[in-house]
Amino acid sequence: MKKAKHTIIMFSGLILLIAGLCFIKIFTEPQGFMRTLPYLCIGIGCGMFSYGLSKIINKRALKKDPVLARQMEIEINDERNIEHANLSKAKGFTMMTYVFSALLLVYAFMGVSPKILLPFVIAYLFVQFYALYHRLKIDKEQ
Repeated sequence: MKKAKHTIIMFSGLILLIAGLCFIKIFTEPQGFMRTLPYLCIGIGCGMFSYGLSKIINKRALKKDPVLARQMEIEINDERNIEHANLSKAKGFTMMTYVFSALLLVYAFMGVSPKILLPFVIAYLFVQFYALYHRLKIDKEQ
């Protein structure tokens, strides 16, 4: 099952992509959720298909060159690379915090409907509380 995981993901994505295209052709006057479902299927299908295909191609390329596979494994598990990745994620999170809070304020001042603004505020606060929870958890462990 582990070997076929990426193949299953790739074909599931392809099926979702085709289903989304078919939905667009079949439903000429969509109502409600059917207005967005085809595009969700296409977007998720493209992502799944490309992810599965890239993993399959990567596995085959590394299978042909064991020296390259070993070198990539060392680079992935290298502590400096892990530290650099974590630092870049932290900087990206900090930037996201300021950008999203500014966008939320701009949308609030523009008078956007609360039905649209409230889910974004909830998602923003969820991410902030999640980060705070893990910060407190890590501080308690040390």
